[in-house]
Amino acid sequence: HIPLYKEVALIFRARWGWLSPTAGASRVPFSEKFYIGGTNGDGMVRGYEEGTAGVRIIDGEVADPNFSVDRPGDWEIPTSEPVNIQYDRSESFTIYNLELQLPIAPPSIYAIIFTDAGRGFDGSSGWRFSSGLWRSAGVGARMVVPGVGTIGFDIAYGFDDSRVGGWRPHFQIGRGF
Repeated sequence: HIPLYKEVALIFRARWGWLSPTAGASRVPFSEKFYIGGTNGDGMVRGYEEGTAGVRIIDGEVADPNFSVDRPGDWEIPTSEPVNIQYDRSESFTIYNLELQLPIAPPSIYAIIFTDAGRGFDGSSGWRFSSGLWRSAGVGARMVVPGVGTIGFDIAYGFDDSRVGGWRPHFQIGRGF
């Protein structure tokens, strides 16, 4: 938190994560993998549907993190038949969040202007520090309620995949980030 003026603050968060199988195991269990996208606890990348900013599997193969359905030439997609795109949990991730908090009724009600960037990747070998991240920006409001936590509403625009991005509303109840 960086105080800017009175109760206006700039908040920057950076999170990285890697998983690897335990000794004797060949894979990380599905339930232990990261669920990236939306406002969930593993990786908040607003502007995308919950869990869709992770690994993409296109027609049964893990897609390159730089692939985008919105940028022709990154990957050949046949136009004559539908492409089967699935979103899977990730074994590594990178998340960056930048928020400007503006007090409305301090200290419990405030507005935010934010931008997010992040992605989940297939294993630690596929992890990226900054390339291939999905980006979004938006606005929101937060209310801190004693005994309940933070109640929030965000509206964000995901820039990098029109199938799961675009304008998305997000609701939060519980601990704040």
